[in-house]
Amino acid sequence: MVTEHEPIIEDNAYLVRNRLAIAEFRDKKVPLVCGSIVGRSDRYLFYSAGVVDSTVFGKPIYVGIKRSTSERPRLRDDLTRIRFVNELAIISAISHNFPDLTEKLPLFYGLLVDRQGLAAGIVTEDFSEGGLQRVRAGGASPLEVKRLFVEGSVDNDYIQNCAYTVNGRTRLGDFWYFWRHEDREENAKRVGADWIQQRLADFTLEVDLEF
Repeated sequence: MVTEHEPIIEDNAYLVRNRLAIAEFRDKKVPLVCGSIVGRSDRYLFYSAGVVDSTVFGKPIYVGIKRSTSERPRLRDDLTRIRFVNELAIISAISHNFPDLTEKLPLFYGLLVDRQGLAAGIVTEDFSEGGLQRVRAGGASPLEVKRLFVEGSVDNDYIQNCAYTVNGRTRLGDFWYFWRHEDREENAKRVGADWIQQRLADFTLEVDLEF
């Protein structure tokens, strides 16, 4: 039982595996091609991006790309970077403190940048498997993760909004706007967002994408 936050550490299992997964994309020069739009959330679109035969996971993995709908490259860069750092921090902190939830989280999570170094999107697992599986909003909400954050800063609705059901199985994603605005700095500190920011290159891929 978690009674207080355990800070991000160098051997955080999720981050170690995630670093390897992004390195595999980079080393294999995995071609990412945006397919059809398979999901939508607040100011973001989610594109299918194919299947990759991964040695890190020992199986084919379905790839998707989250992209801000902003038409302003600099604003899209800022929004995407802030979202990526906070979401990866939240995902890895949940996995570290609640290992039983790891299988519900995205397999991997990476930042995509274009040739100018501007954030183009976020690469992550496609729960819909290229649109073949129905992703339904709602699922078993892990309310216990509230213990990681400032008391009262995360509403039940915030957690419920990150739960999805795929083939009867709960998956967790979209941790954006996960906490109240006034507690954002303390919560970001608790989940290790600064740690992620300092090591951003480990989780970043340079790509040339057309949307």
